[in-house]
Amino acid sequence: MEKLSKAQKRYFKTLVALAWERELNVTLEVLLQRFQEWKAGTLDAFELEQEIHRFHEGPAREAWKRYSVAPGQTDIAVATAVTRGILEIEEVESPFRSRIEPYLRFATSEEYCRSNVRSSHSFES
Repeated sequence: MEKLSKAQKRYFKTLVALAWERELNVTLEVLLQRFQEWKAGTLDAFELEQEIHRFHEGPAREAWKRYSVAPGQTDIAVATAVTRGILEIEEVESPFRSRIEPYLRFATSEEYCRSNVRSSHSFES
């Protein structure tokens, strides 16, 4: 496949940032609940610290690995976000969709689906 143009890199980088933020927002909601439990006195400081650690080592690290990609691979990260339901295909402007379509076809293939287990947004023990 051809290298990404500068315009494509900029565009896909914007979508990668959006996907990364959305994914973090979902998992941060769980962490927010733990902070509220701590504030209400139903969770002690040590348990909260463990939840923060699990968040950092789990969902935050996974999102970082998924979206902290080289500029020439942002299209792959966007295709991954579409496949995982973080982004909708309609959010990718039509001129850029053709760039990610091969990745989407692969990600929905039987071969890929059989060998890939989707991760959860949960970081609870």
